[in-house]
Amino acid sequence: MGTILSLVQLFSSVWTRPSFENARYLMLAWIKTSGRAQISNFLRVRRHMSDLVPRNSEGEPKHFSVFYRLFTRAQWNLEPMGRRLARAFEGYLPDDDLMLMVDDTLQRRSGPRLLGGGMHRDGSDSNASEEGETRFNFGLNVVVLALWVPIDAVEAGGLAVPVGFRLYRSKKTCPEEDYTKRTELAAELIDMAAEWWPDRQLTVAVDQEYTCKTILRDRPESVEIVGRLKAGNVVYDPDFEPNSIGRPRKWGDRLGTLEKLADSDKLPWFQQGVEMYGKTVTLQVKWLEVQWKSAHADDRLTVVLIRDPTGTYDDAYFVRTAPDAEVSEVLGPACRRWGLEVAFRNCKQQMRISSVQNGFAQGDEPNDPNEPGPSAPEGREPTASRRTVPFGMMTYGLVIRWYLEHGRPEADLQRAKNLAPWYTQKAGISFRDMLEAFRRQMEGEGLWQTPTEEGYRTTHAPSDDTSERKAA
Repeated sequence: MGTILSLVQLFSSVWTRPSFENARYLMLAWIKTSGRAQISNFLRVRRHMSDLVPRNSEGEPKHFSVFYRLFTRAQWNLEPMGRRLARAFEGYLPDDDLMLMVDDTLQRRSGPRLLGGGMHRDGSDSNASEEGETRFNFGLNVVVLALWVPIDAVEAGGLAVPVGFRLYRSKKTCPEEDYTKRTELAAELIDMAAEWWPDRQLTVAVDQEYTCKTILRDRPESVEIVGRLKAGNVVYDPDFEPNSIGRPRKWGDRLGTLEKLADSDKLPWFQQGVEMYGKTVTLQVKWLEVQWKSAHADDRLTVVLIRDPTGTYDDAYFVRTAPDAEVSEVLGPACRRWGLEVAFRNCKQQMRISSVQNGFAQGDEPNDPNEPGPSAPEGREPTASRRTVPFGMMTYGLVIRWYLEHGRPEADLQRAKNLAPWYTQKAGISFRDMLEAFRRQMEGEGLWQTPTEEGYRTTHAPSDDTSERKAA
């Protein structure tokens, strides 16, 4: 068994044997197929992957409907699959704190019959006409938990691998009894991560939306949260004398908003070199311990205020749910959270997860064209919508895990430079380089075959072939 099939075998216990054969084929077809990531396109390349095509008891390829039923009816859960993917990275994670991150992403779709779809805020919409303008688009909104995996060959120092997922449904498109806020879904994912690693300390970086009461107050004891605060958030002095009479005092003196603290002369700025997004920059910094009413009264939080000495960027405010934390312990994880945005971009552009046409209601009465908005049937569970995008994201993680063990970064970096010599400052590999190496390995291991007049043949030798090493 080659390197790829051995790795995919890690997920075999998630499904029954027939479903695993279907899932394995879709995973590898998804990786190798170019164009739109549609199940129908994955099935069109069966002649290239004849050895992996699932077959029935008569030896014939299975009916195409079984691949759609894998997402709509098959008995499997995302959580065990995500846990096995996370466990597969154990040997590549640091021995101390684990770094995770939580955010949501919108997969834009069209069509009123999309189960689980709705109008959601889209922070990645480049059509916003004014800075700070909020745009809304229709699609599937997924809250994602990702694991930070250190990789020296990547310029950012690592990649975020999505391992936990929750589909968020808006109030208008979800039964009232099933509605759950995005922040509550994120809290569920953080609790799940604490159960996966009961003996590890977890640092979870979140966006500003998730730096809130729901996350901070209900977090497990082994979890510390790092996030961004708003300029108008009010903080309190954690050092105060208890009352001698009456109800015990819980909160210290009001220090004011973070914006006023940034402009106050009582708390001086000091300059410090800080590593942010892979570069060391000199910033003006203010550091203080505070209480914040979105957290528990007995929580002492570390807040770091930063200001750009050149005035190019606005002031920013960050918090960590730990007392006496160093500036680097606050800003480092806060910057790494951007790795999840990079993962979303890679999944959308390289894995094409937004182009999957799955999760639409079929066989119902046609919707009324005179009624605007989604008209998916009520009471129908969006099972395929919950599963398809996370399946693609975990396939993305599969490529990264394979590359960590079998990839050759120096050769792939040189290959990328030869193909695109105009990228003179390229110093590390990207996910696209990993993806191309994985595709070459599929051909080398005979998992993808090219038709010729004589039959089928592979087009590349295995990646560890001596001739390829000499050429690189």
